[in-house]
Amino acid sequence: MNVSKMVCMLKNLVVAANELDSELCTILSRDVDEGASMTGNRYEELMDYIIEAEDYLKEQGVDVE
Repeated sequence: MNVSKMVCMLKNLVVAANELDSELCTILSRDVDEGASMTGNRYEELMDYIIEAEDYLKEQGVDVE
C-alpha cells in the first residue's frame, strides 16, 4: 500500500471518528445512555488514538477538518 493511500484512509478514519464522537456527545446530552457499555476510561483511550492520528495528519500537511 502506498503512503498517499494510507494517509487518505487514515484521514477518512479520523473524520469518521470525529463525527461519531460528535454524535455520541449529542446522544449523551439528551441523557440517552441505555445499553451503553463503554467506560469513560475506554472512551478517553479511544479519543487519544484519534487525536494522535489527527496530529500525525496535520504534521503531514493534511487538512482533517
